[in-house]
Amino acid sequence: MLNITALYYTVLYCITWNKITGIIHKTAEETFGKASKKQPNDWSDKECQETTDIKNKAYINMQQRSYTRVSTDKYQDAQRKEK
Repeated sequence: MLNITALYYTVLYCITWNKITGIIHKTAEETFGKASKKQPNDWSDKECQETTDIKNKAYINMQQRSYTRVSTDKYQDAQRKEK
């Protein structure tokens, strides 16, 4: 049978915890401001993007050729150039 006292304390705990976390979030937002989820797009330049495209094409080629030695070597070379 359901223990009413245990259920009462569980509900009370959840309500209290929700209030506490709400206060923490509100205080943090007031102190630090609202966080922006927008990330900058300038993380790479044109050369970096071209290198990444070459590596991705080599990877697709390697998959399509069932991982032959030549296609795998081309992909590994492209990976090394990217780093």
